[in-house]
Amino acid sequence: MRYKYAAAAVFLMIALGCAGYWFAENKIQLHDDTVIALVNGEPIAYREMLQVLKPLRSTVSAEKLKENALDELVKIKIEQLWAKQKGLVDQIDYEHFRANWINENNRRKEALAKKEPVYGPKQYTEGDYYRYLHTNLQIRLKEAHGKEEFVLTSEQLIARYESTKERTFKKPASIRIQKIVVASAGDAAQEKINQAAAKLAQDEDFEQVAQVYSTQPRIEQFFDASRRKIDLENDQVVVEIADKLVIGQISDVIQDRGMLMIIKCIERVEGGYEAFDKMKANLQAIYTDEQFGKQLEARKKEATVDIRREAYDRVKIDAINGQ
Repeated sequence: MRYKYAAAAVFLMIALGCAGYWFAENKIQLHDDTVIALVNGEPIAYREMLQVLKPLRSTVSAEKLKENALDELVKIKIEQLWAKQKGLVDQIDYEHFRANWINENNRRKEALAKKEPVYGPKQYTEGDYYRYLHTNLQIRLKEAHGKEEFVLTSEQLIARYESTKERTFKKPASIRIQKIVVASAGDAAQEKINQAAAKLAQDEDFEQVAQVYSTQPRIEQFFDASRRKIDLENDQVVVEIADKLVIGQISDVIQDRGMLMIIKCIERVEGGYEAFDKMKANLQAIYTDEQFGKQLEARKKEATVDIRREAYDRVKIDAINGQ
């Protein structure tokens, strides 16, 4: 008899355990409007989190991806609340966003049917429209602050121009170089370029050494400042190294696109700097970005983030595949 009671007790424990597991797994069912977290009392909906998760691609773990998505959403919510505080928007809940998204796509569909011009895509995906609206919100928020508390005086603008012009507003120089080029196929090529380097180290004339060792007849090349973008596309490695050389200076051996090279700067005309008057708006924009970033970080540190753990833990990364 005791064995029967023992067996019944074991069965009951197993049944209760299974029931408890089922209940734990199913007590939170994720729906579009399920609240995953609250940021200063403003909800982050499950479907909203999916839109942030979708474009994330990484080698980190699924749990880390969720953390990254939540961190991005906290930042977004803080910016949305900030914009609402500034009077730039009235509603920031996700249900309101989805209604706007549907209305926008309907408007585009009707406009196309009437053969009216439609700028951008014919139809927005939910995620693309979410990112589009938020990017515009960021721009408006920065512009509002750039015209108010983030404003620099003329004296401050000049000071920032002078302190940053060397790295930010310097125009490219026009540079003429001579070069020794050897196809880098094997040890023979390496030996040949090493011999050329040794000759140059003994102060032998660069042009004469090039005539002996270079496998290309053309030993001069000119990089015009007005064509810098094109030159970088065609000869990025050489241009970047040439840009660091002073007149008469010879580079170390360079390896680029199957060639070994040594180059010498023989002419350099500095491009000067972008004029201050043309850069004032740019300087103000840079300052606004800096201050916006600092204030956003401060707001993030002060924010109250309440993660609804049961709902958050139920979010599965593979859920985004079906959305």
